[in-house]
Amino acid sequence: MSIEVRNLTHVYMAGTPFEKKALADVSFSIDSGEFVGIIGHTGSGKSTLIMHLNGLLMPTSGECLVDGMSLSDKNTSLRDVRRRVGMVFQYPEYQLFEETVLADVKFGPKNMGFSDSEAEAGAVEALRQVGLEDERVWQASPFELSGGQKRRVAIAGVLAMKPNTLILDEPTAGLDPRGRGEIMALMRSIHAAGVTVVMVSHSMADVANLCSRALVMSGGRLIADDAPRAIFADADLVKRASLGLPPCAQLSAALREAGFGDIPAGLFDRNALTDAIETALRTGGMTA
Repeated sequence: MSIEVRNLTHVYMAGTPFEKKALADVSFSIDSGEFVGIIGHTGSGKSTLIMHLNGLLMPTSGECLVDGMSLSDKNTSLRDVRRRVGMVFQYPEYQLFEETVLADVKFGPKNMGFSDSEAEAGAVEALRQVGLEDERVWQASPFELSGGQKRRVAIAGVLAMKPNTLILDEPTAGLDPRGRGEIMALMRSIHAAGVTVVMVSHSMADVANLCSRALVMSGGRLIADDAPRAIFADADLVKRASLGLPPCAQLSAALREAGFGDIPAGLFDRNALTDAIETALRTGGMTA
């Protein structure tokens, strides 16, 4: 399973006084099994970009291909594409509407043409995959659940359609720290199960800790495509894209600027930073 974007440009309201170029000549590919983050300042084109990856938007020019199928080709079945590439929108729980959790998760597969028994089997599997194994929860109203549980139900509704790739737009938006941690752990487990994951996020810590690769958007253009460690270590790039740094990277940079040169640059993991500080203290690289 692969996604390829070739010279993608998208213009909203073309030919009107309100014309706006949201994407300009964007090209990249995503291979099966990757965990890719898409980052950039608000308005950089991230959400417009991901809506092209399963045909919710069509390019003004350029093209997007899924497994070699051009989404702009009239002979390409977008239903088939959307079974392969599932999309979870920001605040997806706002789209819950059925009387029970199970019915809500079954809705997507049934709408895609699954039989009722296939839809239910897929829904049960997906609910278990997102950690909602209590059958009493399946029969509850989705509106009675916590925010984190609602988010899990919404994600299960997409997973029930058996996508090869899962695209998420700000999956932790609006959640408290506990709910955010649970969703991040869920993303790890989904990826470990063999699903390709593409995640738009404003959380640089989440991207640094989860993604093996990050695409940096700025002004509708793709300005960097590299490992998060390399991106966050590039001070000029971080400034140009108006990115923040993960908290641990901020602290390691502050320690280095304060004269503690034994602290390596670009540490994003709390345990790694703790180990580096302890090592520096033992070897005299910094004083307590």
